[in-house]
Amino acid sequence: MTEPNIIYEFLTAHPELAHLRSGETVGCDVYRNRIFNKYTKEIEAFPCPKIPQTTTDEAVEEILNIYYGIEEGAVVNAIGIHKQAMGAENIIGTLLERYIDNQASRFGWIWCAGSIVKAADFIRKNENGWDVLQIKNRDNSENSSSAAIREGTDIKKWFRTFSKRSGTNWDNFPDDKLKKVLSEKGFHQFIRDYIASHCLK
Repeated sequence: MTEPNIIYEFLTAHPELAHLRSGETVGCDVYRNRIFNKYTKEIEAFPCPKIPQTTTDEAVEEILNIYYGIEEGAVVNAIGIHKQAMGAENIIGTLLERYIDNQASRFGWIWCAGSIVKAADFIRKNENGWDVLQIKNRDNSENSSSAAIREGTDIKKWFRTFSKRSGTNWDNFPDDKLKKVLSEKGFHQFIRDYIASHCLK
């Protein structure tokens, strides 16, 4: 499998972006094996939406009933639907990366499956070094630690949707050739096919 080798080559050039455990270095065999294992595990796994197993705060039920006027019998149903929506929301980022990878590999991009590289989801070797891309589902979904890692680097960030208005950001995908084959319609079709193939058995 060449992809983990390319990722390892990238991390050798940029060890500051490697997720290292105590005592590990990028050059050690233990770390290299862990990259291969994490990559393979992610590629071979096909996660499906999962309903959160956390218990619902009873005060939420009170607010739904008193403030929003949801009748007591309907509150349980509303909370159930909310948990289903959370399960769906939690998997969108993973499906987005898989959809992009489905098209990006033919343009030379490598998916950093398994969260192997800090603040980056796709890499591509070029004549002058590397193209590095971070993918986010929404414009407000990058945490502060990830933003701090990206600061002062050439890592490009792209997000799919806006948090304060409707619409998508596919037109601004930072690869002119790749963005011609990516679209919201294509992403939705990918989701339908993925769920049908891997989750509805």
